[in-house]
Amino acid sequence: MPYPRWFSWTSRILLILVVGFVSTGCLRYDLGLQFDHADHGQLVQQIRVSPRAAALAAPALEGWLDNLSVRVRHLGGQVRHQGETTTLILPFEDSAELNNDFQQIFSAVEIPGLGRVRSHFSLAQTNRLLAVHNHLVYDLNLADLPDQADAPAQFSNDWLEVFFRLQVPWGFQVAPDSMQPEGDRWQLRPGQRYHLDVSFWLPSWIGLGSIAIALFVLLGYFLKYGLKAGSRRGG
Repeated sequence: MPYPRWFSWTSRILLILVVGFVSTGCLRYDLGLQFDHADHGQLVQQIRVSPRAAALAAPALEGWLDNLSVRVRHLGGQVRHQGETTTLILPFEDSAELNNDFQQIFSAVEIPGLGRVRSHFSLAQTNRLLAVHNHLVYDLNLADLPDQADAPAQFSNDWLEVFFRLQVPWGFQVAPDSMQPEGDRWQLRPGQRYHLDVSFWLPSWIGLGSIAIALFVLLGYFLKYGLKAGSRRGG
């Protein structure tokens, strides 16, 4: 199946970037999911490159980041630049939107001479009136990328650092067969396959609002009819 033009362009860019990072520093990629409640969250990407590496690979880096920025903005996100760090923020409202956005941004990338990065992400939500149960599964295959031991001699030991972070208000539970995090984040290294399986609850403002409305209705009914009935008996 033929790949879109941006796919091959991204592959070439990544190869140039990796070569540019030789003995000059590493590419650090932080991917975070931040949930406020069941109806709002943010997908946050932070890409950091040392100043010297950025200078060596400036044209390629700009093209790669511009391509990524266009896709994020097309989905309604924001892009911020601060020093050597680029932050891309993409809000979402529910699991369907997040699943679609994830697929749009993180389709498989092939790095010529190094390998292909494959991933699968899914978030399933189940409404329980006052709260929403979330089941997140993230499979990331970095096995085709050289690890520290097998990397070519010209690569630095930490040529690529990848972190995945999950921030939720009520904490989360990790399945026994899942990779275990350090706090709220997982460090993902080249040359490995990773399986993340996490469950967590989020408050449902719709459900909480419905309960609050029902309580106000009952209170109004009591004030209107309950007190009136009591005054009649007293009279």
